[in-house]
Amino acid sequence: MTKGIVKKYFQLLGKVPGYLILYSICVIMSDVISLVIPVISSRIIDLITVQEVDQTYQFVLFLSLFYLIQNLCAYGNNYFYANFFKNCYVDLHRRVIESIYQYDMREQNDLPKAKIINTSNLDLISICEMPSHMFHIFMECFKLGFIIFIFLRQNIVLGLLVTVIHFLYFKRLNQLNHKGAKYFKNQRTHADTLTGLLSQILNGLKEVKELNLLSSLNKKLETGRKKWQQQYYLRRKCVMEKEAITILIVQVGKIALYLFLIKEVFSSYLSIGAFLLLLSYYEKMTTSVKQIMDYSMNVLDEEVSFMRIESIIKPKKKISKVEGTSHLVPLEHPTLSFQKVAFAYHKKNILKNVTMDIPFGQITVLTGINGVGKTTIFHLIAREIEPKKGEIFLSGEKIETYELEHYLNQITIVTQDPFIFNMSIKENFSLVNKNQETQIEVCKRIGLHEMIQKLPDGYHTTLKEFATNLSGGQKQLLSLGRALMKKSKILLLDEFTNSLDQETTEKIISILEEIKKDYLILIISHDQRIIEIGDKVLLLERGIVKDVTK
Repeated sequence: MTKGIVKKYFQLLGKVPGYLILYSICVIMSDVISLVIPVISSRIIDLITVQEVDQTYQFVLFLSLFYLIQNLCAYGNNYFYANFFKNCYVDLHRRVIESIYQYDMREQNDLPKAKIINTSNLDLISICEMPSHMFHIFMECFKLGFIIFIFLRQNIVLGLLVTVIHFLYFKRLNQLNHKGAKYFKNQRTHADTLTGLLSQILNGLKEVKELNLLSSLNKKLETGRKKWQQQYYLRRKCVMEKEAITILIVQVGKIALYLFLIKEVFSSYLSIGAFLLLLSYYEKMTTSVKQIMDYSMNVLDEEVSFMRIESIIKPKKKISKVEGTSHLVPLEHPTLSFQKVAFAYHKKNILKNVTMDIPFGQITVLTGINGVGKTTIFHLIAREIEPKKGEIFLSGEKIETYELEHYLNQITIVTQDPFIFNMSIKENFSLVNKNQETQIEVCKRIGLHEMIQKLPDGYHTTLKEFATNLSGGQKQLLSLGRALMKKSKILLLDEFTNSLDQETTEKIISILEEIKKDYLILIISHDQRIIEIGDKVLLLERGIVKDVTK
């Protein structure tokens, strides 16, 4: 194990859960009993040899009692760990999702989606097993120490011999474990690459078929598969060497032990019971070393998972400044204002000196050629990125002074390709507003209710992934309806009429003109029809905003 992983692990959990403490107590009791049982068994054999009937039955009774306690402990450690595991998984999964939600744009771009998907499933399960494996390593080390003490007490030379044999066995297993962990880490990296490419293929399956890209993509996938396959085989070679070659070290030692102990028995220096006890302890010693290495291998693999999860929950790169602490009460008539705002991306100046006011109760249209930085302005308003210099104000207050969650409750953004969840229309709306009456009222207001009612199951109609069972216009109206259900007064629309037909665009224009008195509306658009309804039209050109309202 890497130094400090135990401390880091419990720092991530925040505290040592009660179930884990109870689990540890059960494991300690069970392992101590497993060391006592061979002693009792050895004593029974010696008593049988000298025909001590009463004492033999007494020790059999003791043995039965210890077996019963051991089984109760086994039940307890499984019960307590199962409760720890489920609570740990739920808590860490929640924290992963909450952390992802807090990411700004740069952090989102730095972290591949495939890694997040794999981490939120396989890695979480993996590290929830980590305390069990770490504690078993500790207990196996304790058992190992106890058995070495027994051998040394019996015969110092014998004790040193079995210690050296198992040290060599341990050392080789440890080398193989670290090799295997390196190969496992590489496997996970290649698996992320394959998952990411598969996700892209699924997202663009239509284009993949139309452009006949299957052959080219298969070559890329095959490259990834071969890399994964190679790392898997190298890791498997380590396992094969452990199980078929390295084990010879302790097997040779066991033969030597047999010869030594047989000589001691024939010389009457050792009883049959002691002979069997020492052989049993030698096998336990071998088992303990192997289990220490097996658990260590698991922990090394889990450490890879731990680092992946930690990189999501505690990202190394911190982009955001100190988070605001002011709570923001819902504003009735909000205004937005930019004062000499500049922003650069990869050392390229996107915005140079943007100063503008966006009033409430009007439609403000921001236009300009592609790539000039219009969407960047939305990202700045949403606090996904921060300006290089200058300030943005919400109703006279700097936006960074507000707690992010409360601030974002005031803003709704609709994009040209809105994301709709693979669930019913009602469930999509309920993510924003659970009040069914409000849902229906908003839908009626924008002319969406009648369209929904014509669907097979009305509001309960399940939308396919990316809402492919709706037309582009229906999907856009649905996203607009969902946006209006949010109790916010700031509506940001980014090229949301692109690719819509004339009829749907005119319908949306009509809706916007009707609702503008209740909202601050800022629209990014090239569409002349949208520009014409703007009460205020702003042109972004060469990093500067000009008011070009006619």
